[in-house]
Amino acid sequence: MKICSPRRSPEDCLQAPISMRLSAAEIATIQELADSIGRSRASFIRRLIERGLEAYQLDPRLTILDEIHLKEWIANREEAKALASDILTADSGN
Repeated sequence: MKICSPRRSPEDCLQAPISMRLSAAEIATIQELADSIGRSRASFIRRLIERGLEAYQLDPRLTILDEIHLKEWIANREEAKALASDILTADSGN
């Protein structure tokens, strides 16, 4: 029987691959740290992003530009929800 290691990422994590540019020094540091804890580079970067998002959301010291962009994002999201709801309501009436 083959023993598999547990998944370190959710099932849907492959839905949106992203690319980013890093310097050679950054890549080397990431690879070294990932190797030191027995993770793949992708798994390590994913965890860095998760931790960064958690820290960002918990940090009450948003800049003024962050607050402006956040308010715009929330407004756009609410507008999109309302538009989608209107479309669904119109479609269900046909």
